[in-house]
Amino acid sequence: MTHDSIEDARTALKLHNKYKEMSENGPDYVRQLIKEMYDRGRKLQWKIEPEITENIQKSGEHLTDDKERETQERDLVGIKNKNSS
Repeated sequence: MTHDSIEDARTALKLHNKYKEMSENGPDYVRQLIKEMYDRGRKLQWKIEPEITENIQKSGEHLTDDKERETQERDLVGIKNKNSS
């Protein structure tokens, strides 16, 4: 297994966008969601449920599409360039 920086950046971008979306409902809403995630993680002993693993694997299949991957990579580079200015 190798480290995939593009996949890391893609995941970080998705997480950031989800945070922005949830933040529109206010900080108390975000705190409640985080609390619920930690509660669920503890309940599951931090193991991913099998059906979630299957969904993650299925959702990753579309990443093999070269045009989509190139678009996402350009988007990530654009974000990096904006932040470094």
